[in-house]
Amino acid sequence: KKVDYSGAATELMELGNVLRREGNAPYAALCCTAIAHCHRAMDTQLKAAHYESEAGQLLWIEELDLAHLDKDAFHEFVSEATNCYLCAITIYLQHGRFGLASTLYAEMASHLLTLGQPGDAGVYFEKAAQLIEQQAPNVAAGMIQQSVQCRVASEDYSGAIEALSWLLPVLQHRPSKALGARGMESEVGRNAVAECLLAQALLRGVLREFRDAAELLAALQKHAAQSLPSSDIHTVVLPILAAFLEACQHSNREDAILLQEELTEMVTPLHNNLLLLCLPDL
Repeated sequence: KKVDYSGAATELMELGNVLRREGNAPYAALCCTAIAHCHRAMDTQLKAAHYESEAGQLLWIEELDLAHLDKDAFHEFVSEATNCYLCAITIYLQHGRFGLASTLYAEMASHLLTLGQPGDAGVYFEKAAQLIEQQAPNVAAGMIQQSVQCRVASEDYSGAIEALSWLLPVLQHRPSKALGARGMESEVGRNAVAECLLAQALLRGVLREFRDAAELLAALQKHAAQSLPSSDIHTVVLPILAAFLEACQHSNREDAILLQEELTEMVTPLHNNLLLLCLPDL
């Protein structure tokens, strides 16, 4: 007898709706994965992907709710939720739906970051960015920036440098809506490039690679002088930053702290975090 997958999917959908109304998200998610299996059997793959992502979404919400109630709760649904999203992503990639796949990667990254797993979150932010870098470079740049922060939070400073090295050409070549011309940088874009170079220099300082840090400061000086002539980066920030890194290199903690405090109001929260990480140990 031929299996009635369509009928089974309909019945499972009805059961899943009942379970959702009762607040039983894990079993509602199980119904969604079963519906996805039915659609695979019927070779309606995109519908299968939809229900896999729906199952994952239910599990992520359940996990986030549990974490909100108890920050030390065991993350029992993370693996299953991740697997559901990855199944959906595989199908979307096979069908050229790169935007949908990127969205799911980014959602996973955000959820993992909320759950205190920045290392894994950074990986998925980068996967999300890779899929849309050509089509939506502005969105991709934002995802790479989030990845950088995740890498720093997980103390993967070399990974953060690699992500910034990827971010730099994306920032330099993305379209500028403000100017209405492809490939031309707006002032916002030029500032973003400067912030990227500054973060790279500070990360080299964190890794005690002061020669590389000095080279990056020179590149930032050149960029600021050419592209941001009215900015105070090359006239105010860079001299103080150069002195700060020199104090760190020579383990002069007292001077480094004074210079760090002076820079605090001039740079971004990410840069401030990196300044603190650069400070010599007591």
